[in-house]
Amino acid sequence: VFYLRVTSSLVTADYTVEIGKSEEDKVGDTQADATEMKYDTPVEEKINYSGDADWFKIDAPYKCGYTIRTVGKNMGNGAMFLYLYSEKGTLISSWQGGDTNKYLVLEKGVFYLRVTSSLVTVDYTVEIRKVEEDVK
Repeated sequence: VFYLRVTSSLVTADYTVEIGKSEEDKVGDTQADATEMKYDTPVEEKINYSGDADWFKIDAPYKCGYTIRTVGKNMGNGAMFLYLYSEKGTLISSWQGGDTNKYLVLEKGVFYLRVTSSLVTVDYTVEIRKVEEDVK
């Protein structure tokens, strides 16, 4: 449930309220509608509003070492936060991003990456790479 309060310093004023997903928001906002990531393919995206979360689906074809690279643009004193979840929605790992490489060993399976920010809006790039195959 959300409540919206509209005020004005004028006695009367016309206004329009629109509710919906931004046309700029191309990435899924929940685990259920996560956008699939392709390996070695940087994705340029944007946190569009306060509370926005971008969800990505990662299909790990076998147990392997992976690096997730994030680069936040014009971050100033802000921070990016990344969360890795199992297919069942269990939090596996979390870390602060911005301009970082995070190394992870993942089992074969499906995983989800959620990207958020302390800033209202921020442009960023995220990429996943396989580092080593068949980790024992």
